[in-house]
Amino acid sequence: MTVDRTADLSSERSFVMRPSMGQTGKVLGTALLLGGGYVALRLVRAWQDPSGRPLFIGMMVVLVALVAVGYLLFFARARIEVAGERLLKVSAFGGKRSFPLSGVGGVAFRVLHQPLSRAGDPTLGVVYGRDGRGLFTFSARLWDPGDVLRLAGLLGGSDAQPPTVVSRKEFEREFPGALNVWERHPYVLGLVLSLVLLVGVVVVVSLKS
Repeated sequence: MTVDRTADLSSERSFVMRPSMGQTGKVLGTALLLGGGYVALRLVRAWQDPSGRPLFIGMMVVLVALVAVGYLLFFARARIEVAGERLLKVSAFGGKRSFPLSGVGGVAFRVLHQPLSRAGDPTLGVVYGRDGRGLFTFSARLWDPGDVLRLAGLLGGSDAQPPTVVSRKEFEREFPGALNVWERHPYVLGLVLSLVLLVGVVVVVSLKS
């Protein structure tokens, strides 16, 4: 679904969009279903082999802590705001990106195909400039659908067609600059998080021993 800007925004229009706990709960529920079996299998094996218990418990503690902190920051800080003549995007870590509404071209929605992921392909919303370059993206499934539609209406409009399924490269070609370095290289991010998890497990295990 592509949204083109069709009307100017006046300073009287304001809107703040925050993450939806209900929508995020659905995503977490799906993740738990996908990963629950693996965790249960590892738990059984860890209890059969007492020597592996500290490592498993440490890994679970660090993993749960990272996820909890990440979501707490996301709900506490993340928002997309239309106010006055500016569009503001605030990340979970408090980073702010502000754009003049006069330079915003509209909003588009694309389903990003991820062949190596066991979860469903995510639908990304991308706010793009009048020059066609991407300004920022957001995961549509973590925000209230009504808020997403309202944001699209404020920035331009919407059509009834389902979002186009595209690869990551196609998405980057269509909206250059929309994805940050971690979004462009998700496997590098996975490697960094794995290293952080490993260091955390070592610390937890060393404290328990």
